[in-house]
Amino acid sequence: MTVDKKRVILIVDDEADFLRSTSSRLKFEGYETVEAADGEEALMAMERVKPDLILLDIMMPKMTGVQLYEQLKKSPSTKDIPIIFLSVWDQLVPSGAKELNHSSKYVPKPFDFQTLLAAIKTLVE
Repeated sequence: MTVDKKRVILIVDDEADFLRSTSSRLKFEGYETVEAADGEEALMAMERVKPDLILLDIMMPKMTGVQLYEQLKKSPSTKDIPIIFLSVWDQLVPSGAKELNHSSKYVPKPFDFQTLLAAIKTLVE
């Protein structure tokens, strides 16, 4: 599949290996990626670029994924950015995000990359 305009995906996770490997695989698929190790870094990154989608871990230092999600959903400029929660702790995912609506999904860790890729394509294509 060819992506005409490179879609920007913000990956927010405190596991450096996960950030590198997921970013590398998404770049291979034609996406542009921005990496952040926690919610605070994600907010700083979003001052430079508005992502088309956010991959968001839940358990992180400083600002959790849930706290970042709640902050993003309150802001008119970021409330419509699709979010895919990635976590082994599905009970921590905000209830509205589990409904597989137009703006959020939940993909449990560990996951098959093709499952993640299908969720991304559903939300950004």
